Amino acid sequence: MEFIKTKNEVYVMGRGQRVESNCFSICFINAVASNTVTINGVTLLAGEQYKVSQPTGCVDTTWYDIAFSTGAGVNEVTVSRIMPV
Repeated sequence: MEFIKTKNEVYVMGRGQRVESNCFSICFINAVASNTVTINGVTLLAGEQYKVSQPTGCVDTTWYDIAFSTGAGVNEVTVSRIMPV
């Protein structure tokens, strides 16, 4: 069995924008005190997460559209990607 080298990239986003995945796995984590966020039609309330994983060896090339709703909370979603090196 041959192993594939990967790296984990994590960053926090505070405004609506598009994110290109180019990864094996991507996870969006909405902060506990954050406004509701919608990612490609999937709505995440505060504290929820949305994860997309590909079968071994496959790379996801989806563009993810991130949009925050207005509210009393902050706009904060953490994006974690496992990417090929």
